[in-house]
Amino acid sequence: MLKTILSATAIATFSSSAFASCSGPGAESLFSADEINAFAEQSATQPFSDGLYWKAEKGDTTVYAAGTVHIYDARLHDTATRFEDELKQADILFLEITPEGEAELERAMATDPNMVVLPDGQLLQDVLTEDTLADLSDALLGYGINPADVANLQPWILSVSFMLPPCAMSSLQAGDPGMEELLVKALPADTPVAALERWQDSMAFFSDPSFEQQAQELLLHLATYPYLDAITVETLDTYFDGDVQIMIPMMYAITDKFDDALQAPYLSFMNRLEDELLEDRNRLWIDKIEAAAEIHDDIFVAAGALHLGGETGVLNLLAQNGWQISAMVD
Repeated sequence: MLKTILSATAIATFSSSAFASCSGPGAESLFSADEINAFAEQSATQPFSDGLYWKAEKGDTTVYAAGTVHIYDARLHDTATRFEDELKQADILFLEITPEGEAELERAMATDPNMVVLPDGQLLQDVLTEDTLADLSDALLGYGINPADVANLQPWILSVSFMLPPCAMSSLQAGDPGMEELLVKALPADTPVAALERWQDSMAFFSDPSFEQQAQELLLHLATYPYLDAITVETLDTYFDGDVQIMIPMMYAITDKFDDALQAPYLSFMNRLEDELLEDRNRLWIDKIEAAAEIHDDIFVAAGALHLGGETGVLNLLAQNGWQISAMVD
């Protein structure tokens, strides 16, 4: 879903000429070796933290769970190949959003201005406090964006744009396939594809907060933006190493790089992200998966890798419900 929103907003926000593929220094450019080791130790304490591909079994039903990443990388093609045998025997494939859902979201954003612009002809100056407006204006100007040019947009739209790392812009513009597209391509034509959730529900994380809160979170994304290339390189490297859970303590540690005034709001945002964008959705997905298990023998679930591991990750929640979990290895 996020990629679809990005494709509808980010390209219009930034120039395309300065971007390249995501390579170069990762976490080592942001943290010391001791800090990175501490992140790894913290990640290792989490259930099912090591691996991208898992099998959950209960009775006669098998659920294959594959972690995905929402940024293109050429290595995705080889990773997707690992899943092909189980995809061919799956009764159903679950994704966070289906291709039909992506198309529906794109149409909605293109035709419903209420999703993008402020209501009733309002401008940011009408819905933000004077202090927030001043801070936001200064931050936008720092990225060469005239606040007047985006004054009628809901702040979450700009936040999503600034969640796209500069190094990934060229891949987005080129239409490079994501992991989900590669999986659908490998799926037999008659196998149904279903969504783990409605796109309206997942988008609510970004669009439902008040405009003042959206603006405050936009300030956080603007402050994070200088580090996004390194974070993205690290995300991709840890993904292909099968240890993406390390990114959670790493993202909390970014707090120390912010001005004092932004540190508490950033920690609050990260807590909201873990609660609403990860844990709450994971629990809803478990209901969807277990309902499907009543009528299907082989289920394939592909979702962002951060959703799989951890105490409230999909795998541990399945284990708590009596599923036997084992890693799928080459």
